[in-house]
Amino acid sequence: MQWNVQGLRPKRHQVLQAVFEEHLDIVLLQETLTPADFEWRVAGYTLHMLPSLEGTRGCATLVRSTIPHRRVPAPVHCGDGVEVLALELQVGGLLLLVYNIYRSQRHQLEAGELLSLASHSSVLVA
Repeated sequence: MQWNVQGLRPKRHQVLQAVFEEHLDIVLLQETLTPADFEWRVAGYTLHMLPSLEGTRGCATLVRSTIPHRRVPAPVHCGDGVEVLALELQVGGLLLLVYNIYRSQRHQLEAGELLSLASHSSVLVA
């Protein structure tokens, strides 16, 4: 699931409802508006966060804990002011890169970076 939540705190119960009713494996949230000290535990899931700092809106990715994965420490740069949270997942025998990208209307995505990112056959971008 991909969702621009426009503030995670007041919508946590809605996100949880969708996660558990739909039996979701991966949830990509943008515009979370959560500070660096925000903590949220979801049973059976691992949470990866980009906090909302000055000039940013924040992103979060939930991954079912049974899916082997790791956070990509230096994801592809997609433009100044563009928020990028990337994970590498092992799904069956397939290595899958998942990019959670948020761009406010004030910033431009860099087409060259996105094209190189999209050229990988195992990349999901939201």
